Amino acid sequence: TLSDRASAGVYEDLAGPAAERVLAGLGAEVRRLLLPDGVEPLAGTLAALADEGLRLVLCTGGTGFGPRDLAPEA
Repeated sequence: TLSDRASAGVYEDLAGPAAERVLAGLGAEVRRLLLPDGVEPLAGTLAALADEGLRLVLCTGGTGFGPRDLAPEA
């Protein structure tokens, strides 16, 4: 989940846990991360996960109208 406010503890991330429940229910191994908005936190994490051989990453958040909502660019 990408969110400045959730990663700072301003509010609880509900999307990440919901996605985790669904995916785990389907038998997937899930590693959930909560990152601040911006290109670098996500781009750096995606690169590291690819280096680990992770084949699928699902993201939520980071697509609003704020200046730091840059998930697609990452």
